[in-house]
Amino acid sequence: MSATDTTPQAAVQDPSSQSAFRPIADYGMLADCHSAAHVDRGGSIDWLCLPHYDSSAIFARILDPDAGHWSIRPAEPFTSTRRYLPGTLVLETTFTTDSGVVRLTDAMAVPAGQRGHDLGKDAPHEVLRLVEGVSGEVEMLLELAPRPEYGLVRPLFRATPEGGRTFGSCQIAVAAGVPVAVKDATMQAAFTVAEAQRAGQPQNSGLRRDLLHLLEQHVTKEETGLYPAIIATAGMSADAVGRLEAEHRDLHRALLEDGFDRRDYYALASHIEDEEMEMFPIAMLRFDDAEWAATVHAHRTVRAESTTAAR
Repeated sequence: MSATDTTPQAAVQDPSSQSAFRPIADYGMLADCHSAAHVDRGGSIDWLCLPHYDSSAIFARILDPDAGHWSIRPAEPFTSTRRYLPGTLVLETTFTTDSGVVRLTDAMAVPAGQRGHDLGKDAPHEVLRLVEGVSGEVEMLLELAPRPEYGLVRPLFRATPEGGRTFGSCQIAVAAGVPVAVKDATMQAAFTVAEAQRAGQPQNSGLRRDLLHLLEQHVTKEETGLYPAIIATAGMSADAVGRLEAEHRDLHRALLEDGFDRRDYYALASHIEDEEMEMFPIAMLRFDDAEWAATVHAHRTVRAESTTAAR
């Protein structure tokens, strides 16, 4: 596909009324170096295999109209233009309707700061979708119908406080930035986006507050107890412990700022993993049962909160 594709897309009110099959040229591709998704001109992901390219598909409407999809589109007739953001596989689709203009941005997540051959390493296997109002006010429709094993499985799909999740084969979790309903193994939502409004970014202010409280307790216990004890037993160098303490300060500063985002949650998860890889073997050998149990509990609690908030 060219950098900018301005071929209009005639809209339909019901996705099932679309042609059963579309030319492959109608699809843009998203990828994270592990798997790929295909997005049509109308904002529907009709192919997604997770977590790898050779995994069975969760969405496969590209092959069969009943084999799963994830569509986000205006409720009224529209035309669309699309492009890749320069130098990326971030796909931007702009819908134009009689009532306004909306932009849909799609990407598959990779850890922040990766370049070259590191790109895609430890990818979180997430599809990110953001809806932004450009002008006017547009009613949007979301429909997410996971059908694992190339459409052979109709999964158990349940609503959660964050959105929803499936059970059984090829499990997925969905974090929605708008109210959704789940019925007959399909998630649906209708929402309105006005100029300068965004939908698709779940608000985690409560989780952030709880995480800040937990991190303060976690840091205090480590920097006043665990770190000095490990240095005293020559388990780790002062420089290595100093690096972890600097990461504590950076994460605490980020949590206090309004700009704390998904990348910071990943940084916190990486920090906890580094501590567990570098310090836990030492602590296991040198701590008594009570000290060891407290260390494990602190890490599990912060890890659980950071994982929930990052979704």
